[in-house]
Amino acid sequence: ILLNWWTTVLNLLVDDNNQVRKLASLVVSKIPPESDVKCDSYSLKLFFDKFSNKLKEDKSLLFAAYFAWSMTLADNDYEMDDSD
Repeated sequence: ILLNWWTTVLNLLVDDNNQVRKLASLVVSKIPPESDVKCDSYSLKLFFDKFSNKLKEDKSLLFAAYFAWSMTLADNDYEMDDSD
């Protein structure tokens, strides 16, 4: 369930809708330690930093998540829809 939550937030950070990305950035900024909301690229960096920090004890889960996310996001036609 925890990995699903992080995956959903990542999908929202790369959504086509600017308002959705801003709201997702706000969510990421509230994950302790709290931080300021900045540009989209900073929000992605912050997301990965916070994800890595929260799950640093489980290296296999980190690797699996990064692998799955990279395969999904490598698809240039990727677009989040109601089924995601």
